[in-house]
Amino acid sequence: MLIGREHPLRLLREEVDRCLAGRGGVALVAGEAGIGKTTLINAVATGAEHAGARVLGGACWDGEGAPDHWPWTQVLRELTPHSPALDGEHGFRLYDAVMSVLVAAGRERPLVLVLEDLHRADPASIRLLEFISRHAGREPLLVLGTYRDVEVESAQHPLRAGLLSVREQATALTLTGHEPAEVAILMARATGTRPSPEAAARLHRRTGGNPFFVVQTARAAPSDPHITPAVRAALSHRLSRVPPEVLELLTAAAVLGREFDRRLLVATLAVSGERAGRLLDHAVALRLLAPREANRFVFVHGFVRELLYDSLDETGVDYLLTAARATMGRPAAAGYLRRALQLLPTGQRRRHALVHLDLGKAQHYARRQADGRHTFATVVALARELQDDDLLARTALTLYGLSHPTRRERFTTGVVDEAHRRLVRAAAGPAMSFDRAAAEISARAATMARRDNDDTALQLSLLSRHDTILGPGTARERLAITDDLSEIALRTADRELDFRATRLRMTALLELDDPQCLAEFDAFATLATSPEPSPLRFETCWSRTTFATLRGDFAEARALIAELGALDPPYADSASVARHLLWAVELTQGRIDEADTVLAGIMRADHPCPELVAACTAAARGGLDEARRVLADTPAHHPELPGLFVPLWLRARAQAAATTRDPGWCEQARAAIEPYRGQWAVTAGATVDGPMVYWLAVLDAAQQRWDDAISGFTAAWRAAERLQARPWSIEARLGLAEAMTAGAGSADDTAVTTLLDGVRRDADAVGMTQAAERAGNLRPRGCTAAPPPSGNEFRLDDEVWTIRFAGHTVHLADAKGLRDLHLLLQCAGHDVPAVALLNPEGGAVVVAARSFGGDPVLDREAEIRYRHRLGQLDEETARATDLGDDARVAELDRERDALLNELRTAAGLAHRPRRLGDQTERARKAVSGRIHAALRRIDQRHPALAEHLRASVTTGSTCRYRPATPMDWVLR
Repeated sequence: MLIGREHPLRLLREEVDRCLAGRGGVALVAGEAGIGKTTLINAVATGAEHAGARVLGGACWDGEGAPDHWPWTQVLRELTPHSPALDGEHGFRLYDAVMSVLVAAGRERPLVLVLEDLHRADPASIRLLEFISRHAGREPLLVLGTYRDVEVESAQHPLRAGLLSVREQATALTLTGHEPAEVAILMARATGTRPSPEAAARLHRRTGGNPFFVVQTARAAPSDPHITPAVRAALSHRLSRVPPEVLELLTAAAVLGREFDRRLLVATLAVSGERAGRLLDHAVALRLLAPREANRFVFVHGFVRELLYDSLDETGVDYLLTAARATMGRPAAAGYLRRALQLLPTGQRRRHALVHLDLGKAQHYARRQADGRHTFATVVALARELQDDDLLARTALTLYGLSHPTRRERFTTGVVDEAHRRLVRAAAGPAMSFDRAAAEISARAATMARRDNDDTALQLSLLSRHDTILGPGTARERLAITDDLSEIALRTADRELDFRATRLRMTALLELDDPQCLAEFDAFATLATSPEPSPLRFETCWSRTTFATLRGDFAEARALIAELGALDPPYADSASVARHLLWAVELTQGRIDEADTVLAGIMRADHPCPELVAACTAAARGGLDEARRVLADTPAHHPELPGLFVPLWLRARAQAAATTRDPGWCEQARAAIEPYRGQWAVTAGATVDGPMVYWLAVLDAAQQRWDDAISGFTAAWRAAERLQARPWSIEARLGLAEAMTAGAGSADDTAVTTLLDGVRRDADAVGMTQAAERAGNLRPRGCTAAPPPSGNEFRLDDEVWTIRFAGHTVHLADAKGLRDLHLLLQCAGHDVPAVALLNPEGGAVVVAARSFGGDPVLDREAEIRYRHRLGQLDEETARATDLGDDARVAELDRERDALLNELRTAAGLAHRPRRLGDQTERARKAVSGRIHAALRRIDQRHPALAEHLRASVTTGSTCRYRPATPMDWVLR
């Protein structure tokens, strides 16, 4: 009984039935070697004989000496024993003669011919088959043919065109592999024992359900990892016919695994995506690969992948190393690296050491630290033997990158000290701190890597240098490092390195109070959209959480933290990172009790500086006893504190000192922070602790230096608005209002009230309940200090617009629509031609020149009718633009263009004649679109201002700003 072939068996039996009824033809069964073509055909032939047909057979042979028409010669000799060979005969006379013999025999008794292995036939035999296929339909003659379609798929194959022509006239079937349940039945038949579902599924993956492969492997031992000789021979024959460039692609893919990502394969092969796509399509056509979703492919037969992987030689080392880097942190990485070590010639000792270095890292990430330490010791020993300072430096920097920020292993510190002694200081020189030694090693290693044009070593040294200097005051040097890393990524087409460089760059820019960090974050988010390895997803969640917290989008931050906690990157404790980020969210939102709850988990877990997090939480609570305890428990200096946690240390001491109001403590904290005025405090690249000037202002307020405090809080407010940091804008404005209220003298009550109203509104919007309550409890009192920024302002600084209205300030990147609004505010109450806004530098001459156009319309009735409709279109277009309905805007624009182009007669708005088709009309549309786009942007950041401008600004051929009540603006 055939397994899983019921459908093709039924179709072929129907062909036999038609032949028995006098209507023959051709049926072709295609499939790879061992798929069961012969078994199926034999079952059909046996059934045909039992039904009364005469069955004859012929097999094709492509070996040396085979004559033309060889399968047909076999059929004719079986039909007429003394029939001569057909070799040398060609053309219609021969085809007609053979057809006549077969038809005559079929009329005596229905005739079924079985032709095996047509992929091995001579071209003449295929041409004869094609002739018969066109004439057998009215005769009791059926030809059943088998062939391996994967061997004739190539456009250059001599039989491809002929077989395709036959297929057009024939009933064509293609056999594919069995399903896992059918594989289980085959295994039971071969071994006499029913396998488990897991064993059947495993063998199905390896064999692709090919019955020959299944039976051969099951009989040998289904758990045996080796490929049986018969299966190996079949696969080797098949691969021998694969084009060399496709075979190279398959070999690289075999290294990546049974299933792989197309983009990773492109990087491994170092070919263009277009070329890789063509080769993948060819491999799919050969049924060696099958496409999956999301740019992924899978080997149809696991055996093919195993055979290619086992056949790797030294040329496959680069593939293995690429695969190891892509899977670092997963068990497969160490396997790839061990295989690479097996393939490397023993004489290449330095390259062996570099692969061992990667192996040690893979073992560490796989949480096999003891094995990793042993591997690293092997590399150090080889570096000493070879007297290779560069290799020793690489090992030291690798170990530094893997070490805990506050707990260093003796082995690691020893290697770093040895490398520092060899590369930097004299043997008798004094030892120095671990971080400083690593920093100096990285600088020297970078110099050597640049000298040797070694991008791999340069990347390691630059990343190490970045990490060793991470902390306040180093952002500019780190920014230069990220530029170098981006150049390496571009040279080496390393997408992951580009991703990391962008992430490090946006953090450095944030520290420098540069709004460009927001654009870098957008670029980072774009790079991170691809579903690549989990480390990228982990870092994406991490950075998105940081910026969501910075914006005050606390709900999004919490959702990202939940996603991040479920990931398991090889190089970080995701749960610990998630707890730290959640603690920062609670603290930023002012939820101190909730922050305390998170802190309890941090104190129990493996956090690098749990006491510092606890100190910062206690300082934020604001109690005098807690503040004194923080100052007593945290050192006044931080020589041993990792640089990445120094910002948190600065914050904790400033907050605690301000609570005590002790002059000595305040001066100590101020001296520590002052060098970083104008920058932001960012801890571990993860949490933002505010502008440094904010904490200086807090200290000034604690010491009642009101003018300095107001100046500092104002600067912090501007910095927060510049980076769209709503929580810190709220805190800075609240501190500003408190400083103004607490100061002696006459206070501008209106300005303070406006300020507090804005704080309450924004704090309520983001859920900062504590800040909203503080603002609500604060009442204006007299003060002598200068008032906060009051009135309305619209100014451009370094391509960033600062716009203040109703006590709230926003910052927006430059755009033409904002420039248009600025000019309208300058000309408040006056009409400004659209052509002047389109080119304000052109002056009156340009305005006059662009106002000329076609003749005015003279038909008064048409003028009134079309003026009315054009006015309607303007209003509808403005509404659609404000709603962001681009489709509706396009539809209305098409109607306007149709009126202008078809009628060429209308009147302008406000009873001004419009000259159709002129530059005035084009300017009207361009400027209106720019202004409405700017209003949409403003609405996202400052709804009250957007509402005011929409009510006060009209657009058209002339534009105007005319508020209901006069407004004062500071414009520059």
